[in-house]
Amino acid sequence: MRDFRMQLPRAYFSIFNGDNPIELIRKCRYYFEIHQVPDVYKTKYASLYFQGRADDWYGGYIMENEPPTWTELVELIKKRLKKKGSRSAIDEFKRVHQIGSIEEYVDQFEKAKSNMLLEDRYFPESVYLEAYISGLKEEIKPFVLAFNPSTLSEAFELSQHMECAS
Repeated sequence: MRDFRMQLPRAYFSIFNGDNPIELIRKCRYYFEIHQVPDVYKTKYASLYFQGRADDWYGGYIMENEPPTWTELVELIKKRLKKKGSRSAIDEFKRVHQIGSIEEYVDQFEKAKSNMLLEDRYFPESVYLEAYISGLKEEIKPFVLAFNPSTLSEAFELSQHMECAS
């Protein structure tokens, strides 16, 4: 009889030292989904890349507790390794406004939206669309509103056209 051992594909995760837990969670989720990693291996695989304060915290945690499931680990990471003084994803999202170019604003907006989704803050696209338009510079906002976009993609495109025309 053949000995079956799960063979994980090679991956080169960034070392996680406790900074930017949202990025770690996002990258792990992508990897686990792409490679169909069974739940039982997710926590062990992710923790291989912990270093510094993340490794210190996790090492202490598993000495006193049973190893967490992946879902439990995600919650623990969000609570314990959140940067001191950092705002919640929803607070960060509310603060995104265009200061520079449309491209810079779209990048900030998409990052804030991604962080919201990682914290399981799901809203209909209309909420994100309204937030995007309200964050535009005052000289661009009326132009975008005049075309009444129904999707974020339309609003992105309209605002880019307006910026190019200026």
